Amino acid sequence: MKFLNILIILFLFSLTSCATFSNKITFENQVKLNKNTLSKINGFYETNSVKSIVKYQYSKPEEIENDTVNRYPLYSTLQTNDGYATGSVVKLENYSTKIEVQDKSKIVITYLNKDKIIDKVILKYKLKNGYLYLKNNNFKTKLIPGLCGNFEVDRTRIGLNSENNLIMNHSHYLYGAILFIIGDTKKSSFAGEYKRKI
Repeated sequence: MKFLNILIILFLFSLTSCATFSNKITFENQVKLNKNTLSKINGFYETNSVKSIVKYQYSKPEEIENDTVNRYPLYSTLQTNDGYATGSVVKLENYSTKIEVQDKSKIVITYLNKDKIIDKVILKYKLKNGYLYLKNNNFKTKLIPGLCGNFEVDRTRIGLNSENNLIMNHSHYLYGAILFIIGDTKKSSFAGEYKRKI
């Protein structure tokens, strides 16, 4: 019984270090936001990234300029907190994502086709290190994690760069095990820059 308790404590402790943001997968030209400058993030942004950096667990970071395939669409990544949504080759010039800070803890994210609202979500956030850390179903499980199953942790944060474009960091961690014996772990990180439209 004591051994099982130790394993459970180690398992819970591992959750605190899961899906951390890598300094190698961030943009250097971040403008740190604070409570007085938070409204600067309000605006309309393009759906596909103009620049992104992707890193999978054992690979080197890969840079992607002008992601025409839209591998990491802005709205669906923010709305679902899943940075690995299926991309689309649809022309996206008429689409945009509107971001508006509502108060000290909530942000409204709206997906538009020209002026028509397609979808909208209100998320909670926390301001930390000049970024807005989004809170949206970032912990998911299947079966009983550790005993027979897995868990996934997704973390997303957004901010601004010196060109007044939106920057986003996303980190994903998957842990699967049977009887606390590690069967599979995967970690990936993504950073994207999205051009401001208005």
